[in-house]
Amino acid sequence: VYRIPHVGRAQRRDFLVQTAGIVVGTLLINGFFTKNLAHYLRLDQVSDAKLIRYRSAIRILKESLQDCLVELKDNPTLTDANWFVVKKIAVNVIDKDVHLANISRKDFREMARVT
Repeated sequence: VYRIPHVGRAQRRDFLVQTAGIVVGTLLINGFFTKNLAHYLRLDQVSDAKLIRYRSAIRILKESLQDCLVELKDNPTLTDANWFVVKKIAVNVIDKDVHLANISRKDFREMARVT
């Protein structure tokens, strides 16, 4: 529109100002109200299903860890291993995330924002 010769200068300027106003207004409105809309629609909350899946995954990991440790202890080539240290390290790796299975929705939501 700005380079169309049969449109007057004042009209071209008005068109550009109105377009810029609409763009800036849209960005401001979206910026201010998106967080409130997401909260109203509960898009910022963790569902019960997700928490249940997470807890189930942690339980399965711990069970499989115990099974693997039993199998490794039975391996004759690993008899010299310090199984106390191995178990401690393996459990600590899982326990770093296990506390997530016992947290509230609010805490889980806060941690999800950080990561």
